[in-house]
Amino acid sequence: MALGQGQSQLTATLLTSVVAAVFGSLQIGYHTGNVNSPARIIEDFFNVTWKSRHNQTMPDHSLTFLWALSVSIKDFGALLGSLGVKGLADSYGRKNAILIANTLSIAGACLMFLSKAAESFELLIVGRFIFGLFCGLVMSLNPLYIQGVSPINLRGAFATLNQVSFASGIFLGMVVGLETVLGTRKYWAFMLSLSLIPAALQYIILPFCPESPRYFFINCGKEQEAEAALRRLRGNPDKVTKEMDEMREEASHSEARVTIREFFIKHCYRQPIILVLIINLGSQLSGFNADHKLFNKNIYQGQV
Repeated sequence: MALGQGQSQLTATLLTSVVAAVFGSLQIGYHTGNVNSPARIIEDFFNVTWKSRHNQTMPDHSLTFLWALSVSIKDFGALLGSLGVKGLADSYGRKNAILIANTLSIAGACLMFLSKAAESFELLIVGRFIFGLFCGLVMSLNPLYIQGVSPINLRGAFATLNQVSFASGIFLGMVVGLETVLGTRKYWAFMLSLSLIPAALQYIILPFCPESPRYFFINCGKEQEAEAALRRLRGNPDKVTKEMDEMREEASHSEARVTIREFFIKHCYRQPIILVLIINLGSQLSGFNADHKLFNKNIYQGQV
């Protein structure tokens, strides 16, 4: 069913597919923002757990290390997870790869939830690490799938929707993590498990959405499957024919696969690499991230 006529040709199937995909970004944002407010409560949980095991208070430096590890382990997991994006996406397809990665989100959330009942801060740390693997995969798989199912004129808008979902997740996590909501000694573990809701919604909706036509055609050479997916996504036979012709043209001019060594050696990739490095270094060296964390800390302490 078409929701709009003309150039955009936004259909219910297309919109549902994109929304189902960005539930992954919502989960990532949620677990990025939800640990700020209950930080002291979770640190107390670490201390109480340590004291019950060793009959003594945890040293301050050990407590600081464990909390820093708990927060940063997600980013380390994301780094490792990102290394498996290509293999997973090429082997199982964009849609199925997202669903496979979603199991990591569910496993991580369950471990974080069980950490309090089991009196084990190790479960919390392992859960954050497993969720980090999910982050590394989905941060690349989502754009791949969205780009594959979207028409050219809507790709930019839907890519923005992915970022909006991430930012919304951060906001939601920060609100739910407040002590006046669920960031309490009683409910903090339950608060960490709420990402199971969008994860479950993704499992319910995404299997009924079509696979990326570009993956079928360009990666697998399955022209009939690509055309069938396009029919579901576009709802307009003329646009399906036109887009199939565009993919044939693109496939005929596609370069051979580039190895990591060739990626760093070839001159045509040098400028994009330099731009990415400059942007990321500028963001880090400007102190923006440090100011942002200090601002969150001041909010928690009531200084802002």
